[in-house]
Amino acid sequence: MPSSVVGREGSAAGWPGKVQTLLGAALELSGEQELEMVLRTIVAGAATIADARYAALGYFDSAGDIASFIHPGTAHTP
Repeated sequence: MPSSVVGREGSAAGWPGKVQTLLGAALELSGEQELEMVLRTIVAGAATIADARYAALGYFDSAGDIASFIHPGTAHTP
């Protein structure tokens, strides 16, 4: 097993589940969807694969302002 896929503890036990998550996200994204839903799916999948409690993604509009900040699973704070 390549060292890049071995976890911090030296085990690749969670690797098949992570691949399954990645493939499931790819299948979901293959259909036509709105940008926000696609990005939310990507962020949630990335958090799962990275074993992260939180994940977020911000993207900018053409004026350089943040168009959206996606943070699934976290409380929205104005």
